[in-house]
Amino acid sequence: MNRDNSNSIFSINERGLLEINKPEAREVPEYKALIARDKGSEGDADGKKKLKAFLELLYIYLILDPRSMYYNFSIQERREKAVKHCGLKSGTKAEWKEDDLIRQAMIRYEMDLKLDSTANAYLAAEKNLHNTAESIHDIQNSLADLKRQTKNFINKLSIQGEGGLGDVERINNITQVNALLNEMIKIQLDTNKIIKELPNMDEIKNKLYASYAETGGSKKLVIGNRELGNREL
Repeated sequence: MNRDNSNSIFSINERGLLEINKPEAREVPEYKALIARDKGSEGDADGKKKLKAFLELLYIYLILDPRSMYYNFSIQERREKAVKHCGLKSGTKAEWKEDDLIRQAMIRYEMDLKLDSTANAYLAAEKNLHNTAESIHDIQNSLADLKRQTKNFINKLSIQGEGGLGDVERINNITQVNALLNEMIKIQLDTNKIIKELPNMDEIKNKLYASYAETGGSKKLVIGNRELGNREL
């Protein structure tokens, strides 16, 4: 399948490998800084191939791009998997760390990513799904708290004889129990409605992801009218 990503800083080739458009990348200060500081690394003694810079940019891609195979993991898991994937802490690279230059490039990458309308729509759909799932989790916690309160009132109502509730307290407790039960029923009904929407929300997210992946996630950052090419570092 042909994907025209000539204007993309990052793109995926037909073999599923990350490619970097060198001329364009050199025009972006945050990416240029990573390339410029690469004076050599293991397997690239003089730094002409810019292998370390390539791995650092690949690291950023694996953490932040929705097309990354690790994107559905937590941010911390993405970091751990990306470091291992790129081999940034193996062998003589044990001193490597995510420093200020990497973080600045990550901020720029996220900013560029949001310029893409398809990516933006996908990220919004994913965030919406994630927030909805978190809301359901919070609602379940609230229900558990309401159940505890209800149980406490019922326990008080069950006490007979000495230590039991007076008539007024009993009526107040029964009122509280009824109110809590009604609140739990309402919350549960609302939760069920939200849960029924999850498959549809997930389907929309997946369609947007497919559309984003199909276009290669292009970020149209054209520099002047110059023709961009050369994807080899």
